[in-house]
Amino acid sequence: GRMGKRGGAGTVYADKPAQEKADGTVVKSHQRMPTQLLQEWAQREKRPKPWYSSVRPWERGKFRQKVYLEDPKKKEASLEFTAA
Repeated sequence: GRMGKRGGAGTVYADKPAQEKADGTVVKSHQRMPTQLLQEWAQREKRPKPWYSSVRPWERGKFRQKVYLEDPKKKEASLEFTAA
């Protein structure tokens, strides 16, 4: 039978090289960024895409964001998170 996209016995898979994001974060092929995990969760739960807003940081030179997860049925059940 056909194996489809999977390789048969003796197939060697080459790991993709690590990617460096714009902020200098290095992500290996088996890792995912929190934004990607959140987007995948929203997709699984059939929610709209999360959206991000900049928040004024406590310290100068720092950077903070707030994420909004809208509930498509009840607006009061929408979620909002800000990192400490």
